[in-house]
Amino acid sequence: MKGTALWAVLLPLLVADLGPATMEARAQTVEVFSTFMPEVQDPSHEAGLSTVIVSARVAEVPRASESGAASTVLLRNRNHRVWTDVRMEGAKVLFQADPLIKIGDSLTVRVLGGETSSVRMRVHAEPNFVVGERYILCLTDVDTVTAASGPPHWRPVDGSFGAFLVTPDGLQRKGIDPKPWLTLRGVLLDLYRGAGSQKAADSRSMWRNRPRGIPATGG
Repeated sequence: MKGTALWAVLLPLLVADLGPATMEARAQTVEVFSTFMPEVQDPSHEAGLSTVIVSARVAEVPRASESGAASTVLLRNRNHRVWTDVRMEGAKVLFQADPLIKIGDSLTVRVLGGETSSVRMRVHAEPNFVVGERYILCLTDVDTVTAASGPPHWRPVDGSFGAFLVTPDGLQRKGIDPKPWLTLRGVLLDLYRGAGSQKAADSRSMWRNRPRGIPATGG
């Protein structure tokens, strides 16, 4: 799909040789680079694929030494994938496409990458959240990689392109923008324009049959 990272294609190739025996013997470091279509630079694109858009603060970024901090999934093709579930608090809903999904004060945002006792995985196009930071997040309940694993969760649309760090100097997509340059007003206008379009509604409808990280009832 246009605007979607190609890491889903690259990841199996990069980690194909990491079998169970190798993983147990020593920690492996895997780096994944992503390729995006040009339209992801426009915030309205991320908004168009969002189930919800929220403002929230990073409350907890678990470490691998803690229980459930990062998990490794052994897939049928014997590839390993790592994710970290980041807890956000103080969530304020700016847009909600699905009225059946309940958004509370706290929510879980899953980012690909992290560190376990057996593997360290860095995905360059995924947000690098730090406790205390506040973001405007374009989130989707569609998760084509790890939906069946772990607790209910959200995924940032197009990785770092859908995570806008709020700073005194403006908004910044960490790892994408060299410095804050986006204005809050400008980003919100782009997000609302993108989220409310018919094209966005069609895109979200098309994704409904994909694996989901959040149950339809929000439970």
